[in-house]
Amino acid sequence: MKHLLGLGFRLRLRGQLDALEEAARFRETQIATMAHDIRSPVAALSGYSQLLDDGGLSDSERTDLVARIGSTAWNMNLVVTNVLDLYRLQ
Repeated sequence: MKHLLGLGFRLRLRGQLDALEEAARFRETQIATMAHDIRSPVAALSGYSQLLDDGGLSDSERTDLVARIGSTAWNMNLVVTNVLDLYRLQ
C-alpha cells in the first residue's frame, strides 16, 4: 500500500515537472519572438538616422524619413506595451 502511495506522488510530481518544462519552453519562444520584434525596428531606426545624417536629401525625402522614424518608434512602443501587458497577466 505504501508503495502505491509513493507511485501516485511520483506521477503527480512528474506531471508538474512536465508542465513547468513546457511553460519554460513557451516562455523562451515568446522572448525570442519579442527580441526579434524589437530588434527589427531598432535596425530600421538606425538606418533612417544614418540616411538623415548623410545629407543630400530633398525636403520631401527628409519629411518622409522623419515620418518613418515616428511610425517605427510608435510601433516599437506598441510591442513593448504588449510585452509588459503579457507579463502583467502572468
